[in-house]
Formats: sequence, C-alpha cells, structure tokens
Amino acid sequence: EYTEIGDIVVDPFMGSGTTIVEAIMSGRIGVGVDINPVAYLISKAKTTPIKPDKLELEFNSLLENIEKTKKSKIPQNERIDYWFPKAIKEKLAIIFSNINEIKNQEIKIFFLCGFSNILKNCSIWLQKSNKPTRDYEKILPEPLDIFKRQMKFTLKRNTEFYAKVPVNNKPI
Repeated sequence: EYTEIGDIVVDPFMGSGTTIVEAIMSGRIGVGVDINPVAYLISKAKTTPIKPDKLELEFNSLLENIEKTKKSKIPQNERIDYWFPKAIKEKLAIIFSNINEIKNQEIKIFFLCGFSNILKNCSIWLQKSNKPTRDYEKILPEPLDIFKRQMKFTLKRNTEFYAKVPVNNKPI
C-alpha cells in the first residue's frame, strides 16, 4: 500500500515469509531475515517461485528413487529415537536421503520443507497437544503416503504462487 512496483520491502523478522510472498506477488523486491533456521527454510521454500512443470518432473523422479531405495542410513540422534519407532525411522530416512540427492538447491529446499511438515504426524507426538507428550497408542501413518499428500498440496500452492508472480520476478 505504501510502496511502488520495484521498491524493496524489508521484513527483519520474516518468520514463514508471508510478507515477502506478498511483496513478490505485487512486483516488489522482498528481503527478509530471521534468526530461526527453520523459519528461514520455510520462507525460502515459500518465496521461491519454481516452474511447476520442472517441479512436477523432479517430484516424479524423487518418488521413483524413493520407491527403488530399500534401505538408507538412519541418523543417530537420541531425539529421533525418542519420537520415532524403528520402522518409521527407516522409511523417513529413505525419503530424507533421496531429497538430499537433489542437485538443485531451491528444489531440494522445497522438498525438505514438505518433509519437515510430516514429521510430527509420523512421530508418537500426541496430536492434540502443543506440549511434547508421547502417545504410545497412536496409530502411525505410512510416511510415504503422508509425504505424497503433503507434496501434492505444496505443489499446487507453488503453481498458484508461480502464476501470480509478475514476469520480472520469475526465475529465467
């Protein structure tokens, strides 16, 4: 409202990047910073317009690679062991390792963000609680199914964002 097309909009505490998204869609240059690395990851994925057909091809390739991978190294971390049963850890490790094989950094970040979004659902974290409480009775979903569903939603949102981004703000 208070800027012109081409102006710079700065958000010094960008969180998930909504102000930057709006700046980009309205033809401004969005610049944001945040001390939280997770906020940075989310905002980077959210504010980077990626050609939908390129992203769709990469997603299909990623799914093929995930389905071919039988085993992957599980990171050793007591917090991972605390929240995830072994079978779920193995499936999540396969998804994670295949995402990390993606060469294009922007696309890798896009999929890492989607992956991070499924972790609470795939853990024994009590769903109705904001406090870290374990639910040993929780029926855990199939991680790849949840990942596919999350990514289809996120791919759709990227397509909508890409369509609204002015030509001069789109990647070449």
